[in-house]
Amino acid sequence: MPEQKITYCVSISNKHSITKIENNIPKGSFIEYRLDIPYSLNDIKNMIYNYNCIIAPKINIIYNEIKKIIELSPKYIDIDFLKFESNLSELINYSVMYNVKTIVSYHLSEEKISVEDIQLLIKKMLSFSPNYVKLVFNDENSLDINQVLSLYDIFPSHRLLLFGMGKELKFTRLEAIKKGSPLMYVAHSSFGETAEGQFSLDEIQEV
Repeated sequence: MPEQKITYCVSISNKHSITKIENNIPKGSFIEYRLDIPYSLNDIKNMIYNYNCIIAPKINIIYNEIKKIIELSPKYIDIDFLKFESNLSELINYSVMYNVKTIVSYHLSEEKISVEDIQLLIKKMLSFSPNYVKLVFNDENSLDINQVLSLYDIFPSHRLLLFGMGKELKFTRLEAIKKGSPLMYVAHSSFGETAEGQFSLDEIQEV
């Protein structure tokens, strides 16, 4: 792996209590706080106060709800492209007002897709001018992985989070960093994976 500053983001679900998170992860750490179950704004506010946070809603929330999260000024907000494409410009502009960086994300479903279609999708997502674009593929997409990773050479690699999901594609998380991706999502031993194929903090230190 080339020598470079790599940012590791510990991904944690809100299924775990705030107390358990604070007892296991030092304050000031960089975390992704995933909203997998119904949440409270007070819990999110607490996390933002104590950590450098990506807030990533995975449950269905509406436009006004994600605006309320942005108003709390997390370091980053993860905006699902499929859910919010029609409101994406407004949400990105709203995030700028609150000094929140944006990650526009897209998780491919299980149907087959071409690398050319992925390229067009990334281009479309970047056209909204988010800080980062996150696109996650899986084994069922039947892709040539080398061709997919070559997209790092086409788009600004420092704005692209492109990697595979699942144990068979775990290596793509390392390849993404080699290509210039700005961060890697990792698991914490006390909480486990939030997505299959994540490296743990202990594992990544041995790579």
